[in-house]
Amino acid sequence: MLRGFRVKLGRLRSRLRITTYCLIYGAFLRVGWRKRNERSEKCTIILLNYKRPFNMECQLRLVLICDFVGEVLLSNNNPDCDLTKYVTTRDPRLKIINQPRQRFPSVRFELAKLANFQSIIAIDDDVFPTPNQLQILFHNLLSDPSCPHGWGGERFRANLSQFNDSSEEPIRNVVISKDMEVDALIWAFAFTKTINERYFQLLGKIGETNESVTSSEDVVLSFAGDKASRIHASNKLITCPTSDDEDIATYQQTGFLHRRAQLVDRCRRVTGISTSVVIPDKRYEA
Repeated sequence: MLRGFRVKLGRLRSRLRITTYCLIYGAFLRVGWRKRNERSEKCTIILLNYKRPFNMECQLRLVLICDFVGEVLLSNNNPDCDLTKYVTTRDPRLKIINQPRQRFPSVRFELAKLANFQSIIAIDDDVFPTPNQLQILFHNLLSDPSCPHGWGGERFRANLSQFNDSSEEPIRNVVISKDMEVDALIWAFAFTKTINERYFQLLGKIGETNESVTSSEDVVLSFAGDKASRIHASNKLITCPTSDDEDIATYQQTGFLHRRAQLVDRCRRVTGISTSVVIPDKRYEA
């Protein structure tokens, strides 16, 4: 009972923070304040909507406040959802793409082909990075464009060939806000158009297509650089209270981890990229 109360309290706090962010950065946008950047380069932001249209407005305000954001591509992957009921922000940098049929998150890489800028940051629909956090990610990509970058990731054990869903042995640990290499990024992905091209090439080498990776497409992207993907230290990310909702969260689907481990194993074999990590007993490291 106490644990349930704590979970509900945590979700309430998260929702209050999101609402506060939305109000504050919406006011900043209206008065013309922007998060300035000392570098001249700009990036494309890619956002996706499917089951969380209520998050889109806050995400848009957080990214559009940044002057280093040259354009925002918002893909409505749910044809049954009318985004005009949720999105009120207007900005010449924003382009909303209403997909004619249901699309999976992998559509972000098709959109990346259309990006006007070489640097791209794709953000999942359940995280709310601040302008400072976005700037950190963007600068790390500019400093090292040879691999994808993020704030959080997974490190899988060395031998994945015998893994099955019923295994009690830890297979991975999730690492957040540390400067280190990871096998697979989660939540947000900073990459270049060159890496995006290599993503499609890698799909072919492992016998997949952009349509067949209905989840864990971020695994393939994470192996599309010249070396292992990297995550970076930042302040705590605000996440949506529905991030672990069984009816919404993709990772709650049956077989998700098995499929993810298979993709990591296949990408390792094709690319030769591996963090060669020994998984500790704990499954979560922050």
